[in-house]
Amino acid sequence: MIYRDGEVIKPRAEGVPIGLLEDRHYEEIEFQTEPGDTVLFYSDGIEDQLNPNEDDYSRARILRLLKKHGHESPQTIANAIFTELDAFRDGTAITDDQSVVVLKVC
Repeated sequence: MIYRDGEVIKPRAEGVPIGLLEDRHYEEIEFQTEPGDTVLFYSDGIEDQLNPNEDDYSRARILRLLKKHGHESPQTIANAIFTELDAFRDGTAITDDQSVVVLKVC
């Protein structure tokens, strides 16, 4: 996801997760960043995290969080994701990796 001027751009990427299968070719998506953009990469373990009701965290929650915090520092955004995710899961076990990379374009 790319946060730009209060809006979130969601390039569409589909297919097999990176690293799941050997010798796999992946679709490339090109996009032009601009100074001030925030770029968020995250693993599927973030949006697939369940809570005690077996609801998943979802892409929609990530989108709302990025809209709210996208103007802040990468560390603040990453911390906000994990803080909200931990509150959402409310003690439910983590069953997949949860990786986040946040970049600010200068």
